[in-house]
Amino acid sequence: MRISDEQPANPETTTEDLGSYCVEVTETWNAYGETPNGQTLWAKDTRRAVVPCD
Repeated sequence: MRISDEQPANPETTTEDLGSYCVEVTETWNAYGETPNGQTLWAKDTRRAVVPCD
């Protein structure tokens, strides 16, 4: 979680090799609310999907 008036940059999608399969990891920042002084709260969502290894 981050506190900022500007949305943090979304990291690039990465692929993790777990031996017999690979996992594609996608992270995104989404507005989650505000602090008492009006700054935006940002929460990071992570999506994981099994993909074929190259």
